Amino acid sequence: MSCLSCYTAVEGFIGKKFQSYGGLVASHPWKFIIGYILVMGLFSLGLLNLQKNDDLEQTFTPLNSQAIQDRSTLLGLYKDYSRSHFNSYNKLTYGLYGDVIFKSKDGENILNSTYLSEIESVYRTVLNITCNNTHGSISTYDELCAMSNGTCNIEGNIVLTQEFKTAMSTGNIPYPIFQGSTINTYFGNVEYTNGILQYASSIKLRFNLRTDTPSYFDTSKLWIKEFQEVMKKLEHSSIEIAFAHTYSLEEGLNTNIAGDVLYFSITVTLMLFYAGFAISNKDCLSDRQNLARAAVLGMGLAIVGALGFVSACGVEFVAIVGVMPFLIIGIGLDDMFLLLTGLASTYEEGGSVEPKKKVMMTMRTSGVAITLTSITDLVAFFVGMTSPFLAVRNFCAYTGVAVLFGYLSYVTFYLACITLNEKRVQKGLHIHTCKPLPTPGELEEKGQPYKCLCTGKAPSKRTDVQGSLEKYPPKILSKIVLMKPVQVIVIIIFAAYLGISIWGATNFKEGLDIKNLVSEDSYYFKYLSFDESFTSRGIIVTQFSVAGNVRYSDPETIRKIENLQTLAERDVDTCSNCSINWLNAYRQTSYFDDSTESAFINSLQTQFLPAFPMFTNDISFSDDNTSIKASRFYVFAYDIIESKDEGNFMLRMREVAASSNLPGFSVDFSAHVCHGFMETASEDRKLGACGALIRSGGPIFNGAMSSLIGIIMLAFSKSYVFLSFFKVMILIILLGAAHSLFFLPVVLSLVGPQFKPKKIIVEVEEEEMIMKNKNANGN
Repeated sequence: MSCLSCYTAVEGFIGKKFQSYGGLVASHPWKFIIGYILVMGLFSLGLLNLQKNDDLEQTFTPLNSQAIQDRSTLLGLYKDYSRSHFNSYNKLTYGLYGDVIFKSKDGENILNSTYLSEIESVYRTVLNITCNNTHGSISTYDELCAMSNGTCNIEGNIVLTQEFKTAMSTGNIPYPIFQGSTINTYFGNVEYTNGILQYASSIKLRFNLRTDTPSYFDTSKLWIKEFQEVMKKLEHSSIEIAFAHTYSLEEGLNTNIAGDVLYFSITVTLMLFYAGFAISNKDCLSDRQNLARAAVLGMGLAIVGALGFVSACGVEFVAIVGVMPFLIIGIGLDDMFLLLTGLASTYEEGGSVEPKKKVMMTMRTSGVAITLTSITDLVAFFVGMTSPFLAVRNFCAYTGVAVLFGYLSYVTFYLACITLNEKRVQKGLHIHTCKPLPTPGELEEKGQPYKCLCTGKAPSKRTDVQGSLEKYPPKILSKIVLMKPVQVIVIIIFAAYLGISIWGATNFKEGLDIKNLVSEDSYYFKYLSFDESFTSRGIIVTQFSVAGNVRYSDPETIRKIENLQTLAERDVDTCSNCSINWLNAYRQTSYFDDSTESAFINSLQTQFLPAFPMFTNDISFSDDNTSIKASRFYVFAYDIIESKDEGNFMLRMREVAASSNLPGFSVDFSAHVCHGFMETASEDRKLGACGALIRSGGPIFNGAMSSLIGIIMLAFSKSYVFLSFFKVMILIILLGAAHSLFFLPVVLSLVGPQFKPKKIIVEVEEEEMIMKNKNANGN
């Protein structure tokens, strides 16, 4: 069987099914319109069950990843000691905190008494912040602060001690170690000479909060809200202040997206205007503007219905789903242009064809096309639902269902609207008033502007019903694209484009600048800009945890742990002298007793840990305190700024742990052109390509334009998610349209298949006659 014969047989079979279905809809248009509206309205009730998930870590990290599983295991092994033995390096979550960065104006040295006095003033203000706790009373920071050595753990407050002030006044501040504490993470843009700090432009303070019980966790969150309100109002003349807290990133990202959704109403307005303008022929009888409005209405109902249906299924609404309405309202109109192109083709049979037969003929040709586009989109989104990222998975679920509902709107609601519109045209009714158009004599008698606003004639050919943007783009493109000089230019451009694409793919860089996720006018953007100067941005803490049945008094166990630590410290990014290991510290004291396992544990609990409480968090004892369930030590890496490098470092550390034998742990546009080429089925490749452009050029051009309009408002967004989506989509749309309108026609005209055409006739009358005979015979 030849290529054309196979194509004809398959499409003929499918086309007849769509043709019969079109007759069913055309016979009962109001039932399909009302039914679609009721079903979408019913689905929209699911919005009452809408659940939002604003947790960035949950939504943008792989589900059930090794890191998530390891942390879950560690959270079950180690207690939260933020009430008594807090250390920032042994946190398993972000914790709760408020940060303040002080920066000197004009780049002056912040290490002077004037600046420190202002810093201390703000410091006292923060300490005096109170909030209403979950029990209805007032809680102060002193009650909520994370504790270490009996005092609130405030990172950086060493700069406010009298010892530091004295060292600063004499110009003798040891760096990076001051009185046994590492202070390099508290200063930005430092300059030091021979271990003496000479200059810094900024100072950072972090106010850590308790999280050891649900009650304290919730109250600490309330304190953070008060902290934010107080810091927003603070102003100082000689010093700049930036602040942030645990939820600043989530707050900034979700605030941006919530504001950006307001652009959707503008998008719908633009879409209504363009769609109406594109298909308008300024004839009061054959004009099809109302069909543009019906298409937008149908897609709007599909969006609301999809949001409700997926919400009712328990799928959480994540931030990126806010993009979905823009995408669907844009790509959804592609099907409208395809159906209207098929409808216009029915007028090639003359203007006397009945509305029902026109709908059947339209579905015979265009039903296959819109089904093809919907299937390709559905496959893409349903594959996306298998993503390990919750944000991508949920976005694809909402968008995939919206695509499906959009398709259903066209084959039910919109097809019924086409039927009603064609009946109006057949009866000679005005597009807006639905009243009979006046006769030529009545028009002459009433004059202007009545004559201008009520003129219309019955369409008798394809061009009588098409708008200017439906008729002229394909005609112009079919003439220009198939000129030899233009073909050469197109091939050269696409060859260069292919080369650049290959180069870009091979030089692809991973990474994320957190500043891009929030708007430039937000308080968090200012904080991140200040924070870039601090070396603490490049510090990564790696926890190695040993769990299971391990005898720590056994020299072989000690040797294995030492080897594991040594191997980790040999990594190019780790600091070999910065590790923290309770076992090494224990062995260097007089309390160390490895005579038996019980002696080892008894001395550890009764002598070592009381003397060195900072290690309390690093050892998890069994319920009867006779054995160690798990313990951990820490390796530090510095100067890792890029997120890709952080990921690579994590993978290397995971390999180190594994090496130890210790137990632990859219092809839519191009498809239309190919479909049009096969429909033309010419012996001449050039005529085939020309026919493909004539058939599909209009829908592709207008589909691309409507898709661009659908996402154009995202260009004004403050959200990095929305802006990134806009950039990707605009490239996909433009390149897809360029492939379909330029490159593919050129290729088909040069090397496309040649056919001995067999005229394909849609015999609607014959099919109806057969159906009537079957019914008459009782079949």
